[in-house]
Amino acid sequence: MEKEKITEFTRRISQCNRSGLTLITYEICFVHCADAKKAYAQKEHEVFKKEVQKASECVNRLMETLNFEYEIAKELYPVYRFCRDELAMALVKNDISRVENAEKILKNLYGAFEEVSKEDYSRPLMENSEKVIAGMTYQKNNLTENYEIGNESRGFLA
Repeated sequence: MEKEKITEFTRRISQCNRSGLTLITYEICFVHCADAKKAYAQKEHEVFKKEVQKASECVNRLMETLNFEYEIAKELYPVYRFCRDELAMALVKNDISRVENAEKILKNLYGAFEEVSKEDYSRPLMENSEKVIAGMTYQKNNLTENYEIGNESRGFLA
């Protein structure tokens, strides 16, 4: 994953709520799947293996966050398990179609979670994080983001 993407995801995670974090987890998984497909096309087996493992970790994270008090979690768990198994088989058989299968299923679920997140107005998970203000000053072909610290004691003592 490129450093710019990591920075973007980090910033978004610091500002998001619970449903936003789920969407970001999906997006990170999609980036790893895309990187795996690129590595497979370039015959870079070690990079392919690493990216598929990272995508599988994202699916594991989605499985771990399911709340089984709700009926939908019981429906999602086998789907996530199937996707995780597809990614594992992609590693064992060196088969990119397995990655594509898992990615296709996850993209369908992502669309549903995206709709749900539009109605989630809960507070951000990280309360003492920096506030990001985008677009205060403009540069040619660049959007400037400023960080407002606000509370000087954000860490251990907060």
